[in-house]
Amino acid sequence: MKDIVYFIGANQPEGEFEFKYSLRSLRNLPHRKVWIMTPPSPPQWLQNVEWISWPQQFEKQLDISEKYKALTRVEEDMTDEVIVMDDDFYITEPILDVPLMYNTSLEAMCSIQNNDYLTNAHGFALHNSLRLLREHEIGWPIGASLHVPFPITRSELPVHLEDGHGPYEWKSIWLNWAMTKLKKEATLINGDAKVMTAPELLRVLNSGLGYLSSYESDIEKTAIVPYLEAEFPEKSEYES
Repeated sequence: MKDIVYFIGANQPEGEFEFKYSLRSLRNLPHRKVWIMTPPSPPQWLQNVEWISWPQQFEKQLDISEKYKALTRVEEDMTDEVIVMDDDFYITEPILDVPLMYNTSLEAMCSIQNNDYLTNAHGFALHNSLRLLREHEIGWPIGASLHVPFPITRSELPVHLEDGHGPYEWKSIWLNWAMTKLKKEATLINGDAKVMTAPELLRVLNSGLGYLSSYESDIEKTAIVPYLEAEFPEKSEYES
């Protein structure tokens, strides 16, 4: 079984509700340990998890980019293959493992934010990743900007491609590297698991995707709170 890794920012416990229910949803995925990469002041209610103290970077996309790179350097008892979760991801149906997934080309993802990518941090990371993949002629780059759990093989993450002009979206770089260099398969999915309205919540639940992601600032508009409370009423082993 694989370990689960969460990247938690300094703004916890702002998203405490989401994080607790994300941990509860792990009952649907057999796993070994749960790791939290977090600044020095983690939520006090967490228990039975492994900690990696992390010096928070000043910008979110840079912080995420550096955390992925740091996964390759972890020397503690962490499985080589891990599943990276965000604190607002939920696994809504029992599964045995998480596949690689994508939903569009990386170029299409970049074009969505083409007009403002120099001031949009995520768009900037996407463009940096596309440039890096093209420079190294790694496949026809496809995008992994999805709000779903993501499997990574730590020892194979191609951090050697870095050219010093990040941040990067390492999920998309890993996806293309794994498919072209390691011959791993990836699953094409329609849409995304992130929901911001009640109709979107119904669409994702009825799609059979098996994953769900909330949006903290609009969480009350989606009806996701009563859904999560009904679906995962019991505390997980990771809550005190």
